[in-house]
Amino acid sequence: MRLTVVVIVTLLLQVSLSGQSQTVSLSGNNIPLKQVFDAIKRQTGYLFFYNVSHLENAKPVTVDIRNARLETALDQIFKDQPLTWELEGKTITIVKRPLQSSETLAPVPKPHETNLVKGIVTDFDNHPIADVTVLVIGTVRGTATDKNGVFSIEAVPRDILRVSSVSYISKEVKVDQNQLNIKLQLDVKPFEMLLVGGNLNAIKRKADATSVTILDSKTLERIPENTLDQIFRGWVPGTNSFDVGDEPEGFPTLSIRG
Repeated sequence: MRLTVVVIVTLLLQVSLSGQSQTVSLSGNNIPLKQVFDAIKRQTGYLFFYNVSHLENAKPVTVDIRNARLETALDQIFKDQPLTWELEGKTITIVKRPLQSSETLAPVPKPHETNLVKGIVTDFDNHPIADVTVLVIGTVRGTATDKNGVFSIEAVPRDILRVSSVSYISKEVKVDQNQLNIKLQLDVKPFEMLLVGGNLNAIKRKADATSVTILDSKTLERIPENTLDQIFRGWVPGTNSFDVGDEPEGFPTLSIRG
């Protein structure tokens, strides 16, 4: 009696397994991959395990499969996909397809890997500019040009160099090669008159002066005097001229307000 029960249970299991066949039949055009998974699950009872975001780059499937083994059907479905499959027990895991050797990406330079970039800085007349500051923006790496306008600095592609010098307009240059030719433009600003007293350290702006006398070219054309000391003595208030020595070619001494 016990043996008969075992035989009956075994037959029931075989019938149950035959209802979940490992053969697959699929046919259609441009079927989303998720719908393909659902169809295979209904036919075989196998479960699919995958990351939903991985399906975003998957292409719709066009197939015509008739009673094919599960593994054969999966190979055909994933033939031109960026994904592949792995089977373990009754679970089909979907993973990204490994890159082939021809698809290997070019190595990206690490932040600390630098190249020696050389260059020359000139004005627009091709005259070299010395003592120009060259700085890699966002770093502490910097240098200056020599008397020939030449510099060298450690940088990587896509770095930005700030090139600056007194009397020139600063410039930012992208590092796209190992030899750079940089031209700076003169920084021409409106002239602000300076007044210089007898003491060379006594330099002040015109706006700070209490009394200003200007002798421009038009004024000089109307002045009858011939020598510089005569012009100053006659046209600049508070100016006295003194002859030094008896030499006819001697230079006079000018005293302006003492």
